[in-house]
Amino acid sequence: MRRIIQIFSVLLFIFTAPNILTAQNNYVGLGATYINPMGDYSEVNNGGIGFTAIFESRKFCKYWYGLRLDYFKTDSLEGKQASDFYFNRAIIISPEFRYNFIPDDCEKYDITPYANGLLSISSISNTDSLSTVGLGYGVGVGAAYSFQMFKKCWMLDLNALYGAPNSLYAADGRKRLTSLNVGLTLSVGL
Repeated sequence: MRRIIQIFSVLLFIFTAPNILTAQNNYVGLGATYINPMGDYSEVNNGGIGFTAIFESRKFCKYWYGLRLDYFKTDSLEGKQASDFYFNRAIIISPEFRYNFIPDDCEKYDITPYANGLLSISSISNTDSLSTVGLGYGVGVGAAYSFQMFKKCWMLDLNALYGAPNSLYAADGRKRLTSLNVGLTLSVGL
């Protein structure tokens, strides 16, 4: 697992470090996300509200990439026994890649539909005593609306994401978390 985390860290650095030095076409954003657990956890967990923070390079018209941080907090469904394990918190860090479904003339469009993919490293706190570390992925679709305000470029982003943050690696015996997440994020160009 340590080797996986090292490789993941190197990939994060490769994709984000060059863009930190040049702020042009970089965006930072914050938003809220509703998580709806599916699969094993849908029987024991309520949905919950989470927060999303992004740092993205939008240097290329059709391809955007960056780093995404998600935090979710949930609780168990009413009436579940204490012996039913449920997750109560998740922190997910993901490099994110987007493909925009627009023609090559980016500046011409205010609404940008897209598909995105994530590779995630997560810490999912559970009511059991197993390791919280996981490795997984997410895929989704969305639409972003761009506008000008206060002499800056802004973007309002509505997205739906199928997340599986511990589907590739999780502690033996740990249930896999899958969820449908719907979020709204406001970002601003630096």
